[in-house]
Amino acid sequence: ALMAGMTLPALGKARGRAREISDMSNLKQIGLALIMFSQDHEDRLPADLGETWAYVNEGKVYVCPAGRTPPPQDADQIRAGQCDYLYFVAGQNLGRIQNPSQTPAACTKPGLLPRGVNVLYCDGHVATSMVVDAGLKALIDAAQRPPQ
Repeated sequence: ALMAGMTLPALGKARGRAREISDMSNLKQIGLALIMFSQDHEDRLPADLGETWAYVNEGKVYVCPAGRTPPPQDADQIRAGQCDYLYFVAGQNLGRIQNPSQTPAACTKPGLLPRGVNVLYCDGHVATSMVVDAGLKALIDAAQRPPQ
């Protein structure tokens, strides 16, 4: 019993880290779909993440492994909010983004991961942000605001 009590916190921490890594993989796949979409549409990024369904039609990619959202079955469900990622660069021209390696394209919805949020950048790389800076917070707040 003592040994189990000592290993449970370590197992929980390892499970949480595995979910963060799986979440990063989801964002990387979404990033590849965004890039493929832009290549097929004269450098224009999709208007919403639902448009990437043609490139990644696996519902599990659109939900965080640490969350409870059921995987979407189609693009319309993604558009209806059955997705654990916030999208920031709707309709922009990918070739005209000034600093793609520093410009967030999407992130995990805050509160789903135990440590910060994972952020997909316009150049396709994904990083964990332990602290949400003012710029990213403004993007998150704008993306979570209901449409008017």
